Amino acid sequence: MNTVILNCTYPSTTCFESHASQPRNTLLDGVEGGLMKNRGGGALENMPNHMQGLVLWNYKQTNEPVKDFEFWPSSKVYEYWKIPKPVIVGFTSKGTTFRMDQLGQSESIGKAVEPASLYLAQLKLRLDKLPKWIKELE
Repeated sequence: MNTVILNCTYPSTTCFESHASQPRNTLLDGVEGGLMKNRGGGALENMPNHMQGLVLWNYKQTNEPVKDFEFWPSSKVYEYWKIPKPVIVGFTSKGTTFRMDQLGQSESIGKAVEPASLYLAQLKLRLDKLPKWIKELE
């Protein structure tokens, strides 16, 4: 629960892992890599791959574009990919589009947004400054 993946890069031949068993509240912040169906992991009996609260913030898809990408496809089409109503903000790609009725919220698809990192912006607001360990990572 309540996971942040910050500035992570992985191959375009895969997708972020979401191995079912109902993870919640995950922020993929500044992540770069593939986005494809049936690559989320998890056993069929443990679906969905993720519960509410998946946020893709300034996510950069590096594999080929997908037309009308589905997060909750019919089980006849894809059994191993179920994520209800993710929030997608600042998503960039080579032209991927989404089934908008399957998104919770969306903004600026096709163009990155500011702040570049939602996590760092919220952390700075809460603490009034970024911690030293964050600055050392930059």
